[in-house]
Amino acid sequence: DVIYDEPLIMSPSMHFYCFLGSSLITRRLDMKSTTVVRGIRFAFIGYVILMQLFLAYVRIRAKLNNDQTPIVISNPLSAMVNSQLKDQDMVKNIASSFLSTESTVMAYDLQRANSMNGSLLFNLAIMWFFHFKLKQSQPIIIQTLQGMLTLAYNPLFQVYIMGRNLERPFKNSPSQPTLPTEEGDEAAASTTELQEEEAALEAGATNDKGDDDDDNEEEEEDDEEEADDDSDDSDSDDDEDSDEEDESDEEE
Repeated sequence: DVIYDEPLIMSPSMHFYCFLGSSLITRRLDMKSTTVVRGIRFAFIGYVILMQLFLAYVRIRAKLNNDQTPIVISNPLSAMVNSQLKDQDMVKNIASSFLSTESTVMAYDLQRANSMNGSLLFNLAIMWFFHFKLKQSQPIIIQTLQGMLTLAYNPLFQVYIMGRNLERPFKNSPSQPTLPTEEGDEAAASTTELQEEEAALEAGATNDKGDDDDDNEEEEEDDEEEADDDSDDSDSDDDEDSDEEDESDEEE
């Protein structure tokens, strides 16, 4: 039996740290400087060229190896269908035959390389829109850093650059993760703390607003009471004046 290596899977916390690092880089750089913007563009273009060279190398190596080992590529819907059809073996086999295709290792690797190239071109169009239409440079920094990080964990990179023997079709997740989960726990904890702080600030702002509204209402009530007192005083003065006039009339 052939012994396969477990694929290296990138921890979810790596995406968080990559985004955090790009945010720190953006804060330290003067994004309005033409020199900085030009450097960001060159870095992104270098990343795109590196990806194209890597994909070209994968295509050449796959064709030179010419590995015609047959493999079966299952559709992601097949697992759902099999779980629903537990006791119906005949229907399950028919559904599996329709939802699975036979291929070879070389054809599978070439298909994955073409899929990566399509995703790269799509991201290139999205980055062009963000940068030149919306005048945003931070998405280019994030895409460059995450793209390089994702490339290092890509199964094709592990096979043709790192020399690892991975089973085809590639697994989405390893049976035993090779990366520690402490980083992910720390990232989740830090994210939770930030969310709690934001909630506390929002609650404090709401309470302050409520206190201000109460103070305004009290001031309005005081003003109304003062106005009522003034009106009462004026009425009493009018009554006194009328009484004095009556007395003067009687004396006359």
